Amino acid sequence: MKYMYALMLMLLFTSCERWFDYHPYDVRIKGETDINAKNIKLIEEKCKDKSTLCFAVISDSHGWYSETKDAVASINANPNIDFVIHGGDLTDCGTTKEFMWQRDVLFDLRVPYVALIGNHDFLGTGDETFSRMYGDLDFSFIASRIKFVCLNTNATEYDYLAAVPNFDYIEEQLTANADKFDRTIVCMHARPYSDQFNNNVAKAFEHYIRLLPQMMFCINGHDHRLQKDELYNDGTVYYGADCMAHRNYLIFTVTPDSYEYEVVYFSLILLMFAQPVGVMAQTDSLEIQESQIEKPRSVQRYERRVRRYQKRWYALMPTHSVIHYAGNMGLISVGAGWDYGKHRQWETQLFVGVLPKYDSNRTKITMTLKENYVPWHIPTKKWGWQIEPLSCGLYFNTVFGGEFWSREPDRYPEDYYPLLKTKVRANVFLGQRITKAIPHNKRKFLAKSVTLYYEISTCDLYIRAMVQDKTLKLSDIIGLSLGVKMQIF
Repeated sequence: MKYMYALMLMLLFTSCERWFDYHPYDVRIKGETDINAKNIKLIEEKCKDKSTLCFAVISDSHGWYSETKDAVASINANPNIDFVIHGGDLTDCGTTKEFMWQRDVLFDLRVPYVALIGNHDFLGTGDETFSRMYGDLDFSFIASRIKFVCLNTNATEYDYLAAVPNFDYIEEQLTANADKFDRTIVCMHARPYSDQFNNNVAKAFEHYIRLLPQMMFCINGHDHRLQKDELYNDGTVYYGADCMAHRNYLIFTVTPDSYEYEVVYFSLILLMFAQPVGVMAQTDSLEIQESQIEKPRSVQRYERRVRRYQKRWYALMPTHSVIHYAGNMGLISVGAGWDYGKHRQWETQLFVGVLPKYDSNRTKITMTLKENYVPWHIPTKKWGWQIEPLSCGLYFNTVFGGEFWSREPDRYPEDYYPLLKTKVRANVFLGQRITKAIPHNKRKFLAKSVTLYYEISTCDLYIRAMVQDKTLKLSDIIGLSLGVKMQIF
């Protein structure tokens, strides 16, 4: 029978995995991946024999999901558009859920699309999620004998320690498939002389892209406004796409001899800790001795001081241990806690969790400080159970690793990413519990009761996303977690 229960539990976790949130930056991707490579094949096949090419450019969709949906609807209504280029910043905070939400919106496009990586897409483990979901950060494709060279230009995110932009890659594009293209268009998120570009090599960048066969023009996002500038006075125009919040995008129509562009405005549619039992027994024995034995006054004063001293230290000992599954704390978290209050309605818990590698580069360790409030305890005398119909509270989670920060690194200007610190996440939750008292003769694991509970929670980044865009539903931002609490004292 016990094996059947274990099997049922395993099936529950497997079938309902989508309801459990392990962490905003867990890089656990559900659904389609390697999107750019798949869509490049479609674009190249569709456009290889076309003399006139028409494509749309959108960018900086961040958390503006409804606006992006309307842009998708507008693009779908234009039968002339062959494909779409997204200029980067698909997400606002780099979380895996944001990538999946945005991917699901763009999935409704009737034409294939490719996406570049933006600076916001690097936050936390965002670059790992992007690589898994979309592919290489530098890539190219050929449509109608025009090579599109798409570059990662977010040098600030690397603290200028990496080859960004990658001149070796640009040089490779001079000759790669040289017989299949005659002209070139360069795409990037941040253009030269922006706050993300490595402007120490801005002049070198101009030199390299001018080597590309018949450079036509460049496309960028990042600046959240429409742009048309000749940055180097060399005849190469940089066209900047606006953000989705401003409800417009660009369309380029390229003929064998020339090109033209237009701005399209779309309408508003809408660990476990265990203390020896004998420690507490020692306290009880002191109290018994006090009440039964007459002692000199000086000895009594001394023992009262000792008891006060001991009481302070005993208060630091955890009263219970906990195992927690999911809840934006990690896959599994273990911890200890303290009960207090007139009716022991308050609990403070400290957890250490593990976030498996999944599609990221490494396994991560998390730590969580959790405060619970349980206002009601309803006993059921007949069955020996106690029901707690409401538990609620908040908790703060941190994840260890150099890619996460609580204060913006010096490479960023002040308040470059306001309210988007990646190190600490705030969470709120509601839940319910059921507790079974264990008789004295059956307390094999130093627990006088065992509590099973579930919680429904969300974190600050998801709440921010929902406030920013009303098309997100409550079911999109909440997740389920399960736990076991073992009361020791």
